[in-house]
Amino acid sequence: MVSQICNMPIPANKAVVGSNAFAHSSGIHQDGVLKNRENYEILTPESIGLHKIQLNLTSRSGRAAVKHRMEEMGYAEQDYNLDTLYDAFLKLADKKGQVFDYDLEALAFINKQNEEPEYFQLHEFNVQTGSSITATASVNLGCGDVAKSDAATGNGPVDAVYQAINRITQFDAELV
Repeated sequence: MVSQICNMPIPANKAVVGSNAFAHSSGIHQDGVLKNRENYEILTPESIGLHKIQLNLTSRSGRAAVKHRMEEMGYAEQDYNLDTLYDAFLKLADKKGQVFDYDLEALAFINKQNEEPEYFQLHEFNVQTGSSITATASVNLGCGDVAKSDAATGNGPVDAVYQAINRITQFDAELV
């Protein structure tokens, strides 16, 4: 309340009341907190106005933290292979530092996605552009067993290709 009245945010690393006071990234700490919060927390996050503990998924995190995060996202243990997920998680965490929810989902289900046949396949495209003409693209796209072609103009060559793909697929994809 004092922080809000004075319009001075509390630094994350401030002891007891900072948001990092309840953030755990070490695998041993995470496992201990999951088993019994009193192992590493003498106060509850709720007593200082925070809603829950924060388990940062890093290369130091263990299987228990990864499994717990997947359960929080609504995935049952039989939905994915924890061993495969954890191996891929460690490789990504070594490269990236911190792994987020969308990363975990991608790692858990990338193999299932690779097993699915590609419905859309780009066969070919042609773009005409220049300083005095409007960018125009023609696209030949495989949609299942059928090949479809269309052409479109756009605000530059990449936008023209996307406009043609949108017309073929009837999806309103937007490149940001």
